Amino acid sequence: MHYLRDWIEPLGELRRALRTDGALIVSTHHPAQDVRLSKDGNYFATEHLRDHWSLGRTTFDVQFWRRPLTAMFSAFAAAGFSVEVVQEPMPVDECRDLHPDAWAALTTQPAFIFFRLRPRQTAAQG
Repeated sequence: MHYLRDWIEPLGELRRALRTDGALIVSTHHPAQDVRLSKDGNYFATEHLRDHWSLGRTTFDVQFWRRPLTAMFSAFAAAGFSVEVVQEPMPVDECRDLHPDAWAALTTQPAFIFFRLRPRQTAAQG
């Protein structure tokens, strides 16, 4: 989701296509994590950001949109969803020994956030 500027239209289409008893799982960057990349550090801004990821000797320029939790929840509601579950995942135990630096970072600073969304029922759906 963090690669999309506007969430309402695509979420609305997913809501339209989802069965009334279905659920949608959404994963995105945790909004607190990427404030460090912001030009002014404003958590409440929705902004286009760039980060640089390295894999071996190759560096990738990654662009995405960061938004606060308020904007996320507003988009879910505007698209016809209710938030059933919010998760800030922790690394599995094996990570502690295999990647201690990643373990330390991921257990103190959230990197991703997951939502389980349910379609809101309209009066016509009863």
